[in-house]
Amino acid sequence: MAQTLNLRGVHVYEKIPGQATFRLKETHSALRLASGEEDGGVLFVQDGLVFEESGKQMPWDKVPGWFRAQIETANPVVLAEAGWKGFPKSKGA
Repeated sequence: MAQTLNLRGVHVYEKIPGQATFRLKETHSALRLASGEEDGGVLFVQDGLVFEESGKQMPWDKVPGWFRAQIETANPVVLAEAGWKGFPKSKGA
């Protein structure tokens, strides 16, 4: 089942019972990468998956080369926060 990008649910809070305060319950950090070209695209990484700007999950075989080049130079801490574990291994590998 395909997921969708959720930029409104990046930080999920819960109310502390009996108090007037909230605490951070979970995060779903997102990383935005752009192709760098004027007419190029924008893709997001969230929960280890790649999403189009529209929020639709992008199939692995459709991920463009510019994304692959940019992901290799991205900060490893930020990648980990966005759940990135790398591209899936092909079945023949």
